[in-house]
Amino acid sequence: MRREWKNFHNSQKYSECQLVTALNAYYFLTGKIIKQDSKRYENLVDLCFARYGAAININKVHKKLGLKITKHYISLPNKVRLPLEISVWHKSYGFHSVLIVDFEPKSKACRVTNFKMATNTQGWIFHEDLNHLLRVGKGNSIVNSCPKCDKDKEPRWQYRLFELDKEKKNE
Repeated sequence: MRREWKNFHNSQKYSECQLVTALNAYYFLTGKIIKQDSKRYENLVDLCFARYGAAININKVHKKLGLKITKHYISLPNKVRLPLEISVWHKSYGFHSVLIVDFEPKSKACRVTNFKMATNTQGWIFHEDLNHLLRVGKGNSIVNSCPKCDKDKEPRWQYRLFELDKEKKNE
């Protein structure tokens, strides 16, 4: 399922990269757009507390949009299912949430939303270049949030898959 690149959000107004990722996943999965200049967008910013800091209540937005995270991956899976959220570190953004919305297996290139400083104008980046920006790895100080992982041995997730919650009817 391919969506038009121009309809993905590729910028932020506040500190809401996780919200932008969730809205891009919502658009990818439903085809519905929530514009950044709308009242609904501003309500979602406030719901996840992203106006003046990190989106610490992003799970409330996921629930409201009917999104759920169904898989966590330590590395890019052999069969790539989309959309995949990635947590990265970049000198221009700091810690940042982005979304893979397309993948070219021959060249191992990813099309990533909301990451203008590291991608070309159409959002493409080679996976090997993206790998250098992943914010997690064995032995780092990032807290492990994978509930099935041994916190002392396993790194935190690097990729996670969004799907629609079949039990929740989208608004």
